[in-house]
Amino acid sequence: MSKKRQGKVAVVTGASKGIGASIAEALAEEGASVIVNYSSSKHAAEGVVAEISARGGRLPCRAMCRGPLTSRSASARS
Repeated sequence: MSKKRQGKVAVVTGASKGIGASIAEALAEEGASVIVNYSSSKHAAEGVVAEISARGGRLPCRAMCRGPLTSRSASARS
């Protein structure tokens, strides 16, 4: 596993499937801690998190988040 993104945190939107899932997995392979954002497919997002974890990837304590990532929505949920 390459470590060129070691110490970095990546938030990948739409990461539960398709291109977003591939990007999340690739960033984890490069050493980044990855947060998997999803809109409606929690089960698929859990699968991406499990795959990253199984490959030895780093995941923050809260590896998944649902919904839009805007400062307004984030502050409303805090």
